[in-house]
Amino acid sequence: MLQRFIQTFAVLITSFATCAAFAQEPQITVLNFQNWKEQQILDAQNQTLRVSARLAQVKNGKSAAQKESAPLPAGSKFKKSESDTVAGAEKDLRRAQESLKAALELAMEDYVTVYLPTLRDSPEALQALAQKLSKEELAEIFKVLIRKDAPPDTKRNGAALATALSTSSRSHVP
Repeated sequence: MLQRFIQTFAVLITSFATCAAFAQEPQITVLNFQNWKEQQILDAQNQTLRVSARLAQVKNGKSAAQKESAPLPAGSKFKKSESDTVAGAEKDLRRAQESLKAALELAMEDYVTVYLPTLRDSPEALQALAQKLSKEELAEIFKVLIRKDAPPDTKRNGAALATALSTSSRSHVP
């Protein structure tokens, strides 16, 4: 449970950073679920590659330093710090790999709870998103919202409503 929270938090941070970058652009850019998920996966892959490269550099730097220098005393702070750097890079790599796994498993519910709230204070972005989303995507978002906010005994009725919305959106052509 805690690990899932940490992974979701990491995705949330990435989403906020992405939205902050978009906020600086004069043109409003919004992402549908598939584009958002692909962006999260790409960000996680890039982070994993950066950490892997850093780990390789730390390990290579450690090997080169050991070959070139005389042995250090057992209690040397430098030696301990160097070891901590490798351990820290390995820990960062594990985190990056977990974030990548979480990004690969993102679902519409994550989109609704992580990405959409970042657009809350921008009516222009919400309008652009509403125009960009397909009827099927809107129906999926409604399903998630209904499941999320409905009391336990009304979830069944909410699911029926969402199914009806989805069915009607497929049969109604503007």
